[in-house]
Amino acid sequence: FVSNNESVATISSAGVVTALKSGIATITASAKVGTKSDTVTINVLNVTNATETYYFKDQYWGATPANWTSVKDAFGYDTNRVQVTEGASGASATSPKSFTNIQGITFGVSSNASKGAGTVKVYLKETATSTTKTEVGSFTISSTGGTTRRESPTIVPSINNSGFIQFEVICSTNSVYIYDIKIDYQEVVPDPVAVTGVTINPKTLSLTVGENSQATFTIAPSNATNKEVTFSSLNTSVATVTSDGLITAVSEGSTTIRVTTTDGNKTDDLSLTVSPAPVYEPYLNVDFSAFKKNYIFGEDLALSSITAEHRASNGTITNLTGTDLTLVSGSTKELGVVPLNFSYDGLTASVNITVTNVGSYTGAVAKDPLTIKGDSFAPAISTTTDTNYSSLSASGYTFAGVGLRNLDSYIMVYTSGHFRNVSALETIKSLKLDYKTGGSSDSVQAFRFGTTEITSASGAAHTTLTSSAGGTSATVNAPAGTTHFRIDVSSKNLQANITITFESGSTYTFTAAEQAAAYEDYFMAVTHEECLVTDVKLTTWNHLKTEFDAMLPEAQNLIRTTASVEFNARYNIIVAGYGYTNFLVSGGTGLGRDLKNFENKLPILIMGLGLPLSVCFYIALKK
Repeated sequence: FVSNNESVATISSAGVVTALKSGIATITASAKVGTKSDTVTINVLNVTNATETYYFKDQYWGATPANWTSVKDAFGYDTNRVQVTEGASGASATSPKSFTNIQGITFGVSSNASKGAGTVKVYLKETATSTTKTEVGSFTISSTGGTTRRESPTIVPSINNSGFIQFEVICSTNSVYIYDIKIDYQEVVPDPVAVTGVTINPKTLSLTVGENSQATFTIAPSNATNKEVTFSSLNTSVATVTSDGLITAVSEGSTTIRVTTTDGNKTDDLSLTVSPAPVYEPYLNVDFSAFKKNYIFGEDLALSSITAEHRASNGTITNLTGTDLTLVSGSTKELGVVPLNFSYDGLTASVNITVTNVGSYTGAVAKDPLTIKGDSFAPAISTTTDTNYSSLSASGYTFAGVGLRNLDSYIMVYTSGHFRNVSALETIKSLKLDYKTGGSSDSVQAFRFGTTEITSASGAAHTTLTSSAGGTSATVNAPAGTTHFRIDVSSKNLQANITITFESGSTYTFTAAEQAAAYEDYFMAVTHEECLVTDVKLTTWNHLKTEFDAMLPEAQNLIRTTASVEFNARYNIIVAGYGYTNFLVSGGTGLGRDLKNFENKLPILIMGLGLPLSVCFYIALKK
């Protein structure tokens, strides 16, 4: 025996053929005596085991995942099975494709309730339409099997095991059912293509410490079957590399980044040089252009409107806001022009603001927008269930609502619930709703506005919205002069954060009590340091007088009659010790009118005021 292509197939002296790889080989058998010989052609295929199952869905042999061709339709279809009945000439169908090296054919079958029985025959043929067919097996559907689906015996073609499958069902008693057919076969696949080489890109690379770079690779040939590779660094103290080729420079030096193929262990190298990271001159650029620069005494600074850019010594640039900066000195607890000094990472910036006391400040100011979120409230609202609240505090205002919940920091208002403010806001310009991504997209929201708390949903809504698509926003403009709002929700739950904008030019209105309290705070703050060093300047005193004279008469009288003991003591010390104008005396009673009587009470006051103020007391009287 001789093979003409032993790389494809060999043959032993006993005639046993061994297939080695895909291809064609011719085997020749020659008589040892005489000249007689014969040949056979061997076609070696590369195959993989595969299974295909078809589930029938009608009496015409329609099936999932592909229809079979009906040679003869069945009687009917019942739920998930094809019915073949007695008395008909049977039913038959052909597979939608040809199968190679069929290892087994199995059917899902059953009888009907009347104990049906029948026979199934299986054929193979070269084409779907061929009338020539070869029977490769058959089995009987027994009436004793019952109505439950069962698997038939597996039919294994013995010699001819490739081609289109045709089966025929003959029912001998009542009815039988065919559910499905499973074919185990071997699928011809291309021969694996071996890797012959790999190229890494780039071949050379320079990085600085801390930098990253992506290495890529190319496998040869381009149609190689297994293109898996691994990356490695030959000196991980200089640089590391991830499994997908991302290089990170660790320290100064040189190393090699290597790529290795899984198939064939082919390699290629990248030469890497790592230099020290450059040192940058740090800077802090602060933009105060949008920062509010006029304040009332004690008012919160609008730090969030400050923007800044910081560069670190390693070159990293960070965008900041005023809340990221450290306020080193300056506040609204000082009147006049006040420098605010900020620092960040050892760098500084400053800006001047003007602080005016409420007593002398008049005019229009802009109120910053107010954003209300699900986690803005005190007490905190429930994160698990819808709850009714009659009083919720947020940013100094009081709110209320029915069916409220905190959902991922968004306000959630359940269907038939509502949200409203209780305490008056500044004049409302608009309400902006930012809808939560993934929330209900078609919540119906009815908006009402007024000048007092809106406790019911009576009357027509000012505006109704019917969309709440996640990731979008909607703005509702308020009628002029309104200070209260209410949002009623129907149809679907609302999940949104609410930003309230106010009319520019709204005037802060302060009561006499508010003016008096602010003035006392200011007086104590501005005189504190000067009193400690016994040097209360006349300019300071005149400024305090100007502020006092600008206050409402009712506020002035409250200072005269209800100011704290500490305020009274300090005021009289300064008037008595420095001889400054007693500007609180203006026909009123009490404070500042009887300094002699006040001096008689000095020992008692000294005992209660503490050492620093007592020293100021003593020196002032000596003067």
